[in-house]
Amino acid sequence: MISSGKKDLILLTNAFPYSNAEVFLEKELPFLPDAFNRVFLLPLFPEGTPRRYDERIILLSSSPPSLFPLFEFLRGIFCSTTFFFEEWKRSPGYPLSLRKLYLIARTAGIAKRIEHRIEQAASTYGIKNALIYSYWMNQGCIGGIFAAKRHGWKVVSRTHGGDLYTERYPGNYLPWHQWKVQNLDAIMPVSRNGAMYLKNRYPGIQKKIFHQRLGVADLKPVSHTPGSGNSLHIASCSSVIPLKRVNLILETVLSLKKILPEHNVRWTHFGNGPLLKEIEAKAKAAHTDGLDIHLTGHIDNSKIPAYYHSEKVDLFINYSTTEGIPVSIMEAFSCGIPAAAPDVGGISELVSSENGLLFDHEDTPEVVAHQIFTLFIEGGLSERGKQARNMWARDYDLSQNFTSFALFLASI
Repeated sequence: MISSGKKDLILLTNAFPYSNAEVFLEKELPFLPDAFNRVFLLPLFPEGTPRRYDERIILLSSSPPSLFPLFEFLRGIFCSTTFFFEEWKRSPGYPLSLRKLYLIARTAGIAKRIEHRIEQAASTYGIKNALIYSYWMNQGCIGGIFAAKRHGWKVVSRTHGGDLYTERYPGNYLPWHQWKVQNLDAIMPVSRNGAMYLKNRYPGIQKKIFHQRLGVADLKPVSHTPGSGNSLHIASCSSVIPLKRVNLILETVLSLKKILPEHNVRWTHFGNGPLLKEIEAKAKAAHTDGLDIHLTGHIDNSKIPAYYHSEKVDLFINYSTTEGIPVSIMEAFSCGIPAAAPDVGGISELVSSENGLLFDHEDTPEVVAHQIFTLFIEGGLSERGKQARNMWARDYDLSQNFTSFALFLASI
């Protein structure tokens, strides 16, 4: 049992508990109330009806003021003129890039909205001593820094992938990236790769960087032995967007079927996105006997592990161009399912030749298919599944990681 702390905690999220976003945060939340007097939850972009969350958490509204993009754009310019213009002048493409102008102004506008809502919460709930914790190092993080400075509070942020690696964006640019790093009291990358990225990019901030792993629950090992049957069942789980390269998973599966003509080859993908229909059409056109492709679209994350068990999944596959530490792979490992994934971002901290297949991100689907074929035919998936489960137990056990993380936050 975590001893109660004296501070309140204000947790900033993108959308949680609204929409289907940040499902992994549901698992972390229950560990926080025991470490703080009160926990307040402030989402940047609430939309629709909130889903169920820990009843000890106090949900704050993120509006008013308005969330409309035009109003946020104007607020960013006129409510923080100096702050806005200094960043705009530093941005690539200044002063001709209207896209950067809009990005910077709206970022500032969202940050000011969040600052305003924290101020309102402090007044309404009598918050005197608090820690602000941003789940992402994004616009909300900036607003949290504004509010923390006003009250003399500490402010910290996790950082994952899209909020960390500026190379993912045009012009290698995220607004106020260095400013956030310099003004946060602690930065908590979920991967060692992310920690080294920050240390190398911003020398002198090493003492405020703390690697804090995510974690998943014990989903129990699958009852079947991966790779032991006459069929090969591959699963994947991600948004269907260019970054995730789900089209290459399809090509890999089709290649596997060609080199395993006497076997049934199955592929199940969990996730929705703008490219789903295109992949559905390609999968339909490639249909052949002994090939079963199931694209589920969006599905409740809690239902996926049961599918791994009942449908005898042999291998999980990821094809992203960049990643932090994929929670989807942690979940597969908790089930004792090995993974194939590219050597990008922090994936090599999770996937290795001991518990799966770590392939070069430039490998063609044909090359990856042959590597999977070899593991399958030689019986290598079984032992790798056991080692995947061991990896989860050692480094990514939810209870272990989130208990220590809550204690870490309370100590700041």
